[in-house]
Amino acid sequence: MIRTTPVLSAIVLGALTVGLVGCSNGGMTAKDINKKIAREEAWRGTEYPVLNEVTYKGKVYALGSKKSADALTQNGTMPKMTTKAFAFGPNNETVIFEDNKLGMADILIEEYQAKHGKK
Repeated sequence: MIRTTPVLSAIVLGALTVGLVGCSNGGMTAKDINKKIAREEAWRGTEYPVLNEVTYKGKVYALGSKKSADALTQNGTMPKMTTKAFAFGPNNETVIFEDNKLGMADILIEEYQAKHGKK
């Protein structure tokens, strides 16, 4: 019987996905697909972030959960880790993205870009 680790399984699955999907992968490269698989593996068992936009004291915050958004608007509690993107908001304002050790900011930036068409 062959034993594999979750990471090895993700790598093999990524390689198979690239082979099976070929050119119909929505423009994603093998590197993009493997990055997505690794991200999903890292977040397994935890709550995956969902974009919650909040304007608070004139600043735009992109937070990963309703809990974080409520904490900011109700108590003024800021996220512990953040990443700033200057002139990234709809009116070129700075957007502050919640972050953590798993790379939450990267996920929120991608969701924000998809929603607002920013690059």
